Amino acid sequence: MFEGDIILSKFDLTFVDTREQGDVDGDLETRRQKRKANRNRMVLWQDRVIPYQFESDFPADYRLTVMQAIEEYHKYTCLRFVERTREPNWILCWSSVGKKYWRQNHGQELSLGRGCNHKGSIIHELMHALGFWHEQSRPDRNLYVEVLWENIQDGQSHNFNKYDRGRIDTLEIPYDYDSIMHYRGDSYSKNGKPTMRSIKDSSRPLGQNKGFTSLDVQGINSLYQCNGSGMSGWSAWSDFGPCTPIDGHWGRWSSWSSCSQTCDNGNQQRSRKCDDPPPKNAGNFCYGDAQEQRGCIVRRCGLGPDDCDFDYDEFCHWAKTPDLSFGFHWLIGSGSTPTGSTGPSADHTTGSGKYIFVESSSPAQEGDKAKLLSAKFPSTAGRCLSFWYHMYGSSIGALNVYINKEGLSTLVFSKAGQQGDLWLQARVSLESDSFYQVEIEAVRGVSYRAQRAFPTLVKNLRPEINWQYLERTIEKCALLSKQQNFKIFAIQFYGECWSGDVSEKNLNLWEAADKSKCPFGVGGPNVNAVYKIIP
Repeated sequence: MFEGDIILSKFDLTFVDTREQGDVDGDLETRRQKRKANRNRMVLWQDRVIPYQFESDFPADYRLTVMQAIEEYHKYTCLRFVERTREPNWILCWSSVGKKYWRQNHGQELSLGRGCNHKGSIIHELMHALGFWHEQSRPDRNLYVEVLWENIQDGQSHNFNKYDRGRIDTLEIPYDYDSIMHYRGDSYSKNGKPTMRSIKDSSRPLGQNKGFTSLDVQGINSLYQCNGSGMSGWSAWSDFGPCTPIDGHWGRWSSWSSCSQTCDNGNQQRSRKCDDPPPKNAGNFCYGDAQEQRGCIVRRCGLGPDDCDFDYDEFCHWAKTPDLSFGFHWLIGSGSTPTGSTGPSADHTTGSGKYIFVESSSPAQEGDKAKLLSAKFPSTAGRCLSFWYHMYGSSIGALNVYINKEGLSTLVFSKAGQQGDLWLQARVSLESDSFYQVEIEAVRGVSYRAQRAFPTLVKNLRPEINWQYLERTIEKCALLSKQQNFKIFAIQFYGECWSGDVSEKNLNLWEAADKSKCPFGVGGPNVNAVYKIIP
């Protein structure tokens, strides 16, 4: 399927561009003549009458919708659809673009599968049969829309190719963002991001499926010369001939060059050419600059080849192993960590740089692990691994460092529990008689409020919570705690019922949380709403 809804015959393939390189206006082959597209009026319905025929098993509700679409053509254009009798060319309710004049006595199929029983969809497909390509295929489309090639599904870039002016006649009609023949802005997206957007207003929607726009109607009536008595075989060269001025338009930007410096501040450039199309016949040259530059930093000077500060090269030679635990993995951050009262407020090196961390709030659970694995290093009789670490927060577990040789790991450093709100330096001696990798492991602990004050999770009531009657959650937790002869209980993280053999003195060792962290009496992340059962 070409462009999502066009079936190409062998004839069509002689001039249609199915290449994946993007905007390429060059000749496909020398044998492909320019008069094999919309400029060729032989692919049009010469007498403006389009015979149609329904297959015997064509659904009745589809017939009704088709007739509603045909009525729109009768209302706004000079074209007339009639039931076929003995005509040599007709539409057999995918569509090719234009009439298959070389295939007489064969019906031209207009495919209307599931999801197409919509008047707008049928109007769209009938326009293909009348000789129209998608609006964004116009040769001048780069003046109006930007194609975001990086967001297009693999193997679908050809659906966004445009055609040169020898293949498509724009009929001197303005570009129509709202045409029923225009792709939506997210068509063929591989990541949910736009694949096309308006150059003038990037937020405006593209295309629609309701019906003709005034420019759609103007295009049909112009192509079929509805103001005249007959049709010629070719469009008039005076409409768009070789002497008409053609303004230039910029091609795609090149990739950014390498940074001019291998460390600290440098520059990089990219360029573009005024060749899409180039200006011709006294047309205007492209407006704007042909080159751009920006600052770049590959890494800080003074770092060794195996050093990493995570500022510019992300994880450098370190690789995150596949997630061992859902939602618990190494991230790159700067400034304060996302969860309050945890982690550092800035990096150690400059105070404005980046660092790696693991986020231990929900959905992370006790015992979850996140690992980083270095590149392979050659054997060494003694090498120093130096790093700074920060272990502060209610759910701090452990930080472990291993030497990994052929999948076997040996612990060389370990630190567990809170170490205070400060950066600490560690130096570890590494020795190996063969190639090795360094493995850094973070282990998620238990919230200290839960671990020290409430050692037992009695039941997780969160799935049963009723936000209109939160007191029921409190009553359930109280009953469960009383059944185990506990006098004090707490509700954490919107429904987790914790309890144990603890005293009020033990509870007073820990500061009271801000009221905003205890919504509605059912706690919050790493926050307990504490209750005492009074006999």
